[in-house]
Parts: sequence; C-alpha cells; structure tokens
Amino acid sequence: MKKHIFQTGVVMMLAFGAAQAQDVTAPTQVVQKLKSYESVISYRLGKQSVSLGNLNQVLQQTGYPTLPGQFTVFGFQTEQTKSGKRWALVSQFDFALGPANQLSTTNGTNTARAFFFQYGVGGGYRIINTDKFVLMPKLMVSPAFFRLNVDKNGTTQPSLATILSNPGSQQSARLATMTITGDLGLSGQYRFVYGATTKQTDCGSLVQERSLVIGFDTGYRLGPNTGFNRSNNSDGNPTVNMSGWYATVRLGLGRRYTTVQ
Repeated sequence: MKKHIFQTGVVMMLAFGAAQAQDVTAPTQVVQKLKSYESVISYRLGKQSVSLGNLNQVLQQTGYPTLPGQFTVFGFQTEQTKSGKRWALVSQFDFALGPANQLSTTNGTNTARAFFFQYGVGGGYRIINTDKFVLMPKLMVSPAFFRLNVDKNGTTQPSLATILSNPGSQQSARLATMTITGDLGLSGQYRFVYGATTKQTDCGSLVQERSLVIGFDTGYRLGPNTGFNRSNNSDGNPTVNMSGWYATVRLGLGRRYTTVQ
C-alpha cells in the first residue's frame, strides 16, 4: 500500500514539474505599443540676404556691377514630432534661384555668376501647439556654401584634350567658399485636415490624418567671414559673410498618426 502511494506521489511530482517547465519555455507574446507622431514635408520659397560687401568692392574695382545682397531661395523642410509633444526635429535645404541679373554680373568681357545654397538641422519648441496652428522658435546649425564662376563672354567650352594640353585656354575660373552658420528663427504653420483613415490594431485604433500645411519661416543666420578657397595665390582674395536675415513661405503636406486605446 505504501509502495503504491509513493509511486503515485512520484508520478504527480513529475507531471507537475513537466507542466511548470512547459509554462517556462512557452513563448510569451509581446504586444508592442504603437507610437503617435506627426510628420510634415513642405516646400519653401522666400528671400535670403548675404553680406557681399567685400566681394562687391573687388567687382567694382575690376569693372563689374555689384551683385545684390539678397537672393530668392527655394527649398524644402521636414518637421517631425511626437503627437502631443512640443519638441520637434527640423531639417531644411535651400538654394538660390532667380533671373540672370540677380545671380550674375558682367564687365562686357567676362561674366561672374553666383551660386548659393545651405542646409541645416536642429530643433524647435512649440510655444503654441494646437490641432490647427503651431508657432515654434527654432535653433539650427546650417552649413552654407557660396560659389563664383567667372567665364569669358562669347567663348565655347574647350574639349578635354585642349584643357589637358593647355589648362589656361579654358578662359574660366571657379571660386568657392563655405562656412557653418547658426540659425535662430521662428516658424509657424496652419493645418487643414482633408482626410483620415482608421486601422484596428492589437493596441487599439490607429488614426491617420492627412492635411495641407501652409506656413512661414523667418530668422537670422549668423556666420563668420570666409574667404574663397584657392590652391595658390589665396592672399588678397575677397571674403563672403553669409550672415543675414531670411523669410520664406511654405506649402506642403502633413500626416499625423494617433493611437486611440
């Protein structure tokens, strides 16, 4: 009798241990919580001022009319933030465009053409953060580039063989400079929702809103004087200061993803 009781107890202990081991080794299903966030991509069009005083002095001394201190710029901007949060990550890119007389100057023999572009990354804090309107001071680091191409009027570009045999025959020169600027600005935008979809998930409902975004940016970029990079004869080259005010308007699309439990 005792022997049967002992055997029964051993069997029960082994069965209980196997069940416990099965519970331990069984895979645990992990449910990931969906995050709510907002993303905006917009095109920018506006004005950027650049300090060309030193360069314009040299242009005047050699018979060129001066270049304007403002460029029309075109580019794009991205802005991302978690829904309901005030901090936002901002990135942008702008390059100068406009009529020929804005970006070039000639002394009758040669033509000097200017090119300008910048990109930046930084962050902002939304002091006004509603479903319809956002107002946000921002601080960014923006590398800026300026290039001046000087070409002889009425000449065609020589072939590669001609340039290799006589580099001076190309009758042109390329000068470039770059600097790191700090960008302190103010950004605002209106959202006009034009569509929404809802997707059911294990965590609840995921609502995706699509919106049209109309906004503006204004601020000041501050950078040091920087000279044109030349492999030789760099002494006496003019400097460019890409500090200046800017103002742009923006038009783009936004998406907001929100999880509803």
